[in-house]
Amino acid sequence: MAPEGGVSHSRLAATEPEAPMARHRHLAFAPRHPGTQWAPVTEGRVSCGRIKARGRRAGSMPRHQTEKGMAMMRPEANRDLLSTIDRVVGRLNRYATYMCSATLAAIMVLGTCDVFGRFALNRPILGALEISSIMMGLVVLLGWAPTQSQGQHVKVELLTRRLPPRARTVLEQIVRILLLVLFAVVAQQSWRIAATNYAEGRTLQTVDIPIGFTYFLVPVGSLLILTQLAREVLYSLLGDGKRHAD
Repeated sequence: MAPEGGVSHSRLAATEPEAPMARHRHLAFAPRHPGTQWAPVTEGRVSCGRIKARGRRAGSMPRHQTEKGMAMMRPEANRDLLSTIDRVVGRLNRYATYMCSATLAAIMVLGTCDVFGRFALNRPILGALEISSIMMGLVVLLGWAPTQSQGQHVKVELLTRRLPPRARTVLEQIVRILLLVLFAVVAQQSWRIAATNYAEGRTLQTVDIPIGFTYFLVPVGSLLILTQLAREVLYSLLGDGKRHAD
């Protein structure tokens, strides 16, 4: 029975607004976890673990965007590597060029003094010819790498000039790889021979000057041109073709 002057409880319940969740009793909301978005799901059908595994992590990127970003980073890494190689090999080539220039100047001074002493004072410099020959060998061997860096070695282009650009590039790359193998063998064998001659303590015939250290010019020159050839091969593979000028 309803109280006097009042309204029954059933009529009051009927006039009260329905709770928001009462209209969606069949829906539930996944709990908030780090990296999980709120998503309405059917109650009792999909677990929160599956919702979390299916949802995107915060800050994550699609796979194709990640691969694209990594592909954009590769040229930058290649440029850094080639820039470092340029600095190291270019510096070695400059030092070798300075050494060759100084040696050529010493050969000219020694030759001039020898001629003047021979004809003006009748007192030639003993061993001047042998010493000049050794210094000339230093100029040739240490000049391999700087000459290669400038592309100034003697070439016969009678046939390669008629090839298409693509075939010419492939042929040049094959030649560089073959030269790498050749000079690697020369460096290894010449080092062994130089160590043997240095241990024997050989000297010049006319003057008692040790010449064992001069045999090391061959492996040193071979190592220098190996660095330059490796630089050109890397530029062909990672950079913008062959690299000559410093």
